[in-house]
Amino acid sequence: MNEKLKSYLEDFKKCTIEMIEDLEKDDLDNFEAGLNRRQQIIEKISELNFDKNEFKEICKQLDVETFDNELNKRTKDEKDKLRQKILNLKKSQSANTVYQSNTNKINIFSKKV
Repeated sequence: MNEKLKSYLEDFKKCTIEMIEDLEKDDLDNFEAGLNRRQQIIEKISELNFDKNEFKEICKQLDVETFDNELNKRTKDEKDKLRQKILNLKKSQSANTVYQSNTNKINIFSKKV
């Protein structure tokens, strides 16, 4: 078994778990740092010479896919929440703009000439 590959995949799993915890705590700075760490680990793994079946077997042993899927699900949920907040802010801003323009029109008629 390729020990370097196993070590990198253990680091990948640990990093993924930390990123899930960062999302739970809304700590997006650490989450972004985790993304960078994961990318570096992926690059190191891609430089290794290993068998595809060996990779799958180690991933299965370490249960990497489960944690990766959980991170993807939580990231998608967080993205959807942020998208909804942005839409609500746009609606609020639009309503305020319409209200202000209507107030200005009403004020024209209430001024003394």
